[in-house]
Amino acid sequence: MSRYDSLKYTPRAIALHWLLALLLLCLMTVGFTMTDLPKGPESPRGMVFNWHKTFGLIAGLLILYRYWWRSKNPPPILPPEVPQWEVRLANVSHRLLYACMFVMPISGFLGSNFHPKGYGVKLFNEIQLPVIGWPSEALYAVFNTTHKTTAVLLAVLIAAHVMAAFKHLLSGSDVFRRMVP
Repeated sequence: MSRYDSLKYTPRAIALHWLLALLLLCLMTVGFTMTDLPKGPESPRGMVFNWHKTFGLIAGLLILYRYWWRSKNPPPILPPEVPQWEVRLANVSHRLLYACMFVMPISGFLGSNFHPKGYGVKLFNEIQLPVIGWPSEALYAVFNTTHKTTAVLLAVLIAAHVMAAFKHLLSGSDVFRRMVP
């Protein structure tokens, strides 16, 4: 047993981290590019939007589960050699990451439900969920803008998170290895 084993995340925490990382990366890649797809009956645009919504809701459920699980299983402490300013910065950035991960699926779902054309959410391009809103240009604009703005903020936070991980990897500290299976 090495000295960092007691500071390591559990296998479930590691699996949830990497599953959500992959899912969010795919959702954000599709999300930032799908609005450029052409409109029309031959276009895959509607299908892509519905798959984005489906996996966005799945991500939202996984985020809720991860948050619940983490509330019952606090993360391991950082190694003692990590400066206090880095500990504080890590705490703030993780809170912001969670805030964005909560806001993204909620604002996307609400935006879909208040879309002026009443699209709603069609899971797996097959199952139309009941629309809980009504066509509203104003509400759609609020939720859609929130969704897009949060996506940009989340992308920045993820980039900072990845850079911090590389910093720890390159410095040889045990912080990076805590989240690796």
